[in-house]
Amino acid sequence: TGVRARLPRVTRRVRCTRGMRTSVSKAWWQALIPLCLSLLLLARAAEPYACECVGAGWSIPGALEFHEAVFQGLVVSMKVVGDIDADTPEHVNRDYQVDVEFKVQLSWKGASERFVVVRTELQAPACAYPFRVGERYLVFARKPAQGSRLETDSCSPTKRVDEAKEDLRQLGRPTHDFLANRRGDT
Repeated sequence: TGVRARLPRVTRRVRCTRGMRTSVSKAWWQALIPLCLSLLLLARAAEPYACECVGAGWSIPGALEFHEAVFQGLVVSMKVVGDIDADTPEHVNRDYQVDVEFKVQLSWKGASERFVVVRTELQAPACAYPFRVGERYLVFARKPAQGSRLETDSCSPTKRVDEAKEDLRQLGRPTHDFLANRRGDT
């Protein structure tokens, strides 16, 4: 009874879903609201981050100037970088990357060798580009500020060749044409 004496006697009527009425003390409501707000904030903090592309909507001349390498190539292999142990559930949340090896067909900038490796993220929430072995792509890649490896992501204008006809037209004549002497190469 000592606890009841301290609680205010103000009550509110609350309409339940089936038309029932119930009385709930004001003190109970005052305790429930901060608890609900805390749970809402915790749930918000646990949300995974998503890829956000700032300044998307590249012009092809601007993208050619901005990126260190622009080429058309065939994906010949993909290799996950890092150790993934399927027995440990925490591997799902790590930021693994994929090295994608391309057989260069045409190059406008930065890809003067026949084979080029470009790194991308492994998971889509980290802006990974979804390359597939055996597919041809128009790739726009950059080198990070303190690195020498080419990288790309889903925020770049990289796309499959069959979706890049207008981009290829705007790029014009390539500086290296590896297809000129090898017509059997697709």
